[in-house]
Amino acid sequence: MKNEMNNEDYIKELICKSNIETPSDGFTLKIMQQIENEVAFQKLHTPLISKKIWLIIGGLFIVFLLITFYFLMNLEIKPTSNLFFQKVFRNNINNLFSGIRISKTLTFSLVLFFVLGLLQMFFITSYYNKRMKF
Repeated sequence: MKNEMNNEDYIKELICKSNIETPSDGFTLKIMQQIENEVAFQKLHTPLISKKIWLIIGGLFIVFLLITFYFLMNLEIKPTSNLFFQKVFRNNINNLFSGIRISKTLTFSLVLFFVLGLLQMFFITSYYNKRMKF
């Protein structure tokens, strides 16, 4: 017991003799500048899919829908559309697509596949954006 008291007194004496260390002048300012520099050097968040790619995807989707509805219409060529194709395109588009026959099931499945792909990309990008915020 006496030994413990001596140790305790010795430790108290050492603590009293030691000088309290203080940071140098401008320590806080230097640390804050380093933190600001680290934040500035961090990579800025870039979206997974850029706006240009979203526009291209949207354009392809619209073209795909237009082609789909063209094939889903009755295959008979109406006189007004025939006249339009002859004047503007010299009937090249009609000849190009005349031999292609796509079933309605395939057409609807392709449209559904494309829509679900867009939904999946939307959810993946929103998940990625939420994850990058933390």
